[in-house]
Amino acid sequence: MWVRIILNVAFLICQIYIYKFLAALEDQGDACPCSSGWKLAQAKLFTNIMVLLNLVNIFIPLNRGLHNIPIIGGSISMIYLVMLSGELCLVYSICKELAKPICRDCEVDGFERIVGLFQGQSILACLGYAVLASIVQLYF
Repeated sequence: MWVRIILNVAFLICQIYIYKFLAALEDQGDACPCSSGWKLAQAKLFTNIMVLLNLVNIFIPLNRGLHNIPIIGGSISMIYLVMLSGELCLVYSICKELAKPICRDCEVDGFERIVGLFQGQSILACLGYAVLASIVQLYF
């Protein structure tokens, strides 16, 4: 039980950090050409949903109860994997755009760690992290 709570809190902290990064990027407005667009909006949406799922899962172990129902459990696992993969791929794409000359003026103060983490990875690594995180999140 404690392992589940600790993992959910850790995932929640990571999701909040990603959300803060996306919100800070969006708040720059016209000063940053990469501060708007569909990728940023969708990444924020996915992050909000993941924060909500983690909050609910801290108090009500949905993964344990729903996983035992064959069709629903598999569907929940796949939806979670798709959401997390989508979020990580969008953040990866946003971080890669920040390295382009057009987005050099964007301020990422305080978020250099997340930008460096995603810029140093490949898209396949992000998908692998999503699969690993989904397994850890849903089965522990």
